[in-house]
Amino acid sequence: QSWRISAWLSLHIVDSYVIDTSPLLASRHLASNLFGLYIFGRAVEEQSGSFGVVFAYVFCGLFANLASKLLLHGAYTSLGASGAVFGLFVAAALTKLAPDWRSLIECGVLGQFALSQVWGELAGPSRAGVNKTAHLAGAVAGVVAWWLVRRRRTNT
Repeated sequence: QSWRISAWLSLHIVDSYVIDTSPLLASRHLASNLFGLYIFGRAVEEQSGSFGVVFAYVFCGLFANLASKLLLHGAYTSLGASGAVFGLFVAAALTKLAPDWRSLIECGVLGQFALSQVWGELAGPSRAGVNKTAHLAGAVAGVVAWWLVRRRRTNT
C-alpha cells in the first residue's frame, strides 16, 4: 500500500514508543524531533524559502522510509519524522556555506551537530525501536535535497 510510505510524515509514536519503554521516552523523542525541525528547518528556510524547507523535509522523509523498506529485510517499523529531521540537520549545515564569516560560523555549529548525530548512528549501539537506516538515509537525502534546492534557487 503506497500510502504507508508517506503516512509516517504526520504520525508519531507517543503512547508506546516500544513495548518495554516508557511513554516519557516517546514524548522526549517527539520533542527532540520538533525542536530539530524548528531549529534546522528555520535555517533551511532562511536560505531557501518555504518551498525549500518543505521540499527538503518531504524528500528526506520519503527517501528515508523507502531506504528502510528496501534495506531492512522482513518486518520493519518506521514511524515518525526522524529520517526527515536528520536530512534537515545536513541540509541546514550545507545551506549556510557562504564566503562570509557569520555564515561559516553558522555552518560550523550546525555542521558539528549534524556530524555528531550521523556519527552517533554509525558508531553507536543499536537501540530498540530506533530505525538507524532511516536516520542515515535521511542524512544522505539531506545532501541531495540541499543540492536540488540550491540548484533551483540559482536557476530562478
